[in-house]
Amino acid sequence: MNFVMAFSEMEKLRVELTSACSELHAVEFDVTYLPMQEDARSYLPKYLEVLLRENLDTANIANMVLFERTILEDSSIVVPVVGEYAAKVLNDLAKTYCEKKVQDTFGLKVGFDFVCDDEACEERSKLNREKVQIQAKPQIQAKENG
Repeated sequence: MNFVMAFSEMEKLRVELTSACSELHAVEFDVTYLPMQEDARSYLPKYLEVLLRENLDTANIANMVLFERTILEDSSIVVPVVGEYAAKVLNDLAKTYCEKKVQDTFGLKVGFDFVCDDEACEERSKLNREKVQIQAKPQIQAKENG
């Protein structure tokens, strides 16, 4: 298989595999490191998601990150998020942490910039308005009938 996994997750996977299959007594990982520069850049959006979800300071707000819209630039990673508040919190709490982890893990010196995605904010706002209308509909009908 070819995938990226945080080193901290390997022991958890080992335990899960041996617990799930009684005939399996040991699990070994054959880790191959690819040439880092360009190959690693393609893994950064998924790696960023792992970093944000495992960090207690950012785990809850990670749901506001649009990982699939991450933009890889020469020396920076632009990460769209839903809302100005989420962008501020992530820039304050996660930016330096993520930059250091990417440097330590991949040897890449990149900057992270969490930015509010106005289009996504509007989409989320529209969905919330529709949800409120759907929830209010039975109440409105009850008032009209009552």
